[in-house]
Amino acid sequence: MLVTGCRGIFLIPHYDLGSADRLKGVMQSLQEAGIPLEDQYIWLGESTRADGYRMSSQLLEERMLPEAIVCANNYIALGCVAAIQERKMRIPDDIGVIAFDDYPFSQIIDPPLTVVDINVRDMGVQAGKFLVQMIHNPNMQIQTYVTTSNLLIRQSTREQR
Repeated sequence: MLVTGCRGIFLIPHYDLGSADRLKGVMQSLQEAGIPLEDQYIWLGESTRADGYRMSSQLLEERMLPEAIVCANNYIALGCVAAIQERKMRIPDDIGVIAFDDYPFSQIIDPPLTVVDINVRDMGVQAGKFLVQMIHNPNMQIQTYVTTSNLLIRQSTREQR
């Protein structure tokens, strides 16, 4: 969203460790760009289309609308897009939407969503390796693994400025 010139950004994460890490990453990127993300612009909800719709509908009633909404996953984004379109707003002209993970929803929704995609195959390979190591060494300390991500820019965000 930053590369497209968005400055007012709203975040809808859900309650899990992955979303907490994603929230930290978004906040870090915004901070590095000199854009504050105040607590009032982070709404926690369930990982459902219904909650994405509910929270986005509430947000769209506010006086100050953000330029973009970052959704923790495709289910939340589906609800978000429905709420925006119900109000006859145009994505990305009136408001941008970005989500995490390149699941089929992100490609078939109208407009197709810009997503931060992680390499799930790589994560699966690493999980398998960790599992084999733990079988051979049950006392092994728990490890973490961070995979790279890619930004797949589609029609739900403005072109770069």
